Parts: sequence; C-alpha cells; structure tokens
Amino acid sequence: MKSRLFSHKTVQISVGVFILLSVSCKIETKAEKEIIEHQQKYFSKLTGIISPYMDYNPRGEMHKDSIKDRSHYQFSYDANGRVLEIEYFNKQGKSNDSYFGMHKVVYSYFPDSLVRRYYDAEGQKGNMSRHYYGGGNIHKEKFSTDSKGLKSALALKDTSNISVANGFGTFRYSWITNADGSFEQNQYKKDGSRNILTEYFPFHKSLITVDDKGHLHSITNLDTINNSAQLNHAAGYAKVIFDFDAYGNEMGWEFQDLDGNLANRKSVFAMEHDYAKVVYDFTWKNKKLGESSAFSMNFLDTDGNPTVSNEGIHQTSYQFNGKQDITLMEFYGENQERVVHPANGYHKILVSYDSDGNRTGVIRMDAQEKIIE
Repeated sequence: MKSRLFSHKTVQISVGVFILLSVSCKIETKAEKEIIEHQQKYFSKLTGIISPYMDYNPRGEMHKDSIKDRSHYQFSYDANGRVLEIEYFNKQGKSNDSYFGMHKVVYSYFPDSLVRRYYDAEGQKGNMSRHYYGGGNIHKEKFSTDSKGLKSALALKDTSNISVANGFGTFRYSWITNADGSFEQNQYKKDGSRNILTEYFPFHKSLITVDDKGHLHSITNLDTINNSAQLNHAAGYAKVIFDFDAYGNEMGWEFQDLDGNLANRKSVFAMEHDYAKVVYDFTWKNKKLGESSAFSMNFLDTDGNPTVSNEGIHQTSYQFNGKQDITLMEFYGENQERVVHPANGYHKILVSYDSDGNRTGVIRMDAQEKIIE
C-alpha cells in the first residue's frame, strides 16, 4: 500500500521543525540563564551602616567563579535593578553568620512601602540582628515610602506580624530626606516619647550624612525643637565623623564638639569612654575585598595621641585565619604593655577551629601569658 500517514517529505519537514524548535528552546534557555546570572552579583562583605534608613551596601565584588569555598553575599536583582534577595554563604554553604544575623533577607516592593523579611539557613522565619537595633525579635521591617520611593518611617514586626520594639525600646522610626542626600532621623518608644539612636550614640534626633559612595560620613546631634546642631552634654560631643576608605573598609571614627574640635567621650549608658578618636590599623590580605590577617583598634586623645579608655585599654589586637574567623584577641596599654581587660578578666584569648569552621577550643591567658584555668 502506498498510502501512509506521513509522506517522506512531510517527515523530513517535521523533523526539521522539531530540530529548529529544540535549538530555539536551547537558545532561549541559555539566554534566560544568562539573564538570571546577570541579575545576580557576588560580594565579599557589606559596608557598615548606622541606620535602617541606609541600604545594605555591598563591597568587594567577586566573580562567580571565585566564590567557591569563600564566604560571600549573593545579591539578586529584578529587571529594574532593585534588590530582591540577599543571601550569605560561608565555606560550608548557607550560613546565619551574616552582617544582619540571618542567612537571607527578602525584599517586597509596594507603591507606598518596602518590606524586608529575614530567614535562617533552614528557610525558616528568623530574627535579624544589628547593633543599631540592640536586639529584639525583629523578623520584618516595614518601611513607609514617599512618592519618590524614599523611606519616611519604619515599623518593626515579629514572626507573627505583631509590632515590636527593638532592644533599645524604639517602636517606630521616622525620617526626612534632604536634597543633598542627608537625612534626619527620629526614634520613638511605644508611648510616643522620643528615644536614643543607640546607647553608644545617645542622640534623640540626628542628622546623618553619607559620602558619594554611600558610606556613612557623620552623625550630628540635633535639637528636637529648633533642629539646630547641639552638644550632647551627657555624652560630651556634638557629632561623630567616620572614616571609610575607597573600598568601604571602616578605618575609624572621632568625636567632635560644635566647632569641629576633638572631644572626649563621656560616661553614658555604661559604655567605654575617656577617648576622642578610634583608629583601625589593618594587615591586609586583600584590601579590595576587605580581607585581613590582623587588625588593631586604638584609642587616641583630643590631641591625637595614644590614650587609654576608662578600662585602661589603649589597643585591642585581633588575628584571623583564612576563613576570617578570629583566632587571637589581646589587650595592651598606652605603652604597649600587656593588660588584663577588667570586664573580661584576661589579657589574651586564643580560639581554635576544625576544618568545618566550628569552634573547638578557647584558651585564656593573663598578662604574663599564663593559661587561666
């Protein structure tokens, strides 16, 4: 019988169409993959910030091929360049040991608000952690935004979507953004009364500025009535000036009076005091990625000379392993003599880890470098 369902020619055409469709699908899949990869970027660290108004600012961009076995942040963006997710990974994989204390933060955008939610390495809802909150059960940040998309207020929520206060007792934040990019920040308790920025920076109203790279530049104490710069008599200073290098590495900060002179920090909220300036000194492995093998934190006086805090400490020194875990911390006085930290009770601490990065041992030593049992 010559009658067949398909002729030889028809089969050839069909096969040709199938091959073209298959090739098209492969090309489309590859294109989609390239788009996805283009919308993901990798960074070594996040630059330090002092307010939830400030965006998480990545630094030390890395190529995808170089992130294996290295701690890094993965940023995912939408087609408009807006951040959708930030995830943190260490050498072993997903990790909660990030700048914000969780593995992942997820962004949701609405016409009049921005919402950030935090999740742990197991994908469960979790509470984030940053020094400017001082703790608290904060799973969700709900920012109100103005017509330009700028943040104007913030409410904090727990995993049950109930409004909560942070560890300092702040229930609500409000902001006014100025034309030069600086912003005024207010903090309020649940009863509506004003609250401090942090215990280290006890300002009830602040003017915060950033540089052209988005790095924190200054915090100025403002009068809550007339908005003028004011000396905070309890803390002993009117403003704080920060030093970040071109790569976003924080190099220190200083306290100033209204005239821009160095001012000694006073005792407030039981925080360390009696110094005017903090300087970081790094032994760099890769400055661009913010990776160092050691660094020290040093206190200076109003003349810029070495001094000690109220705790008798001039310098705190740190050493790191290849994974950037702290392996050594020790304390020194003004003349580089070994001193015992009065609160910690030791001069030196040595920390060991296994191959997976888990802490396996801690040794504490006195000023004679004898082991404290």
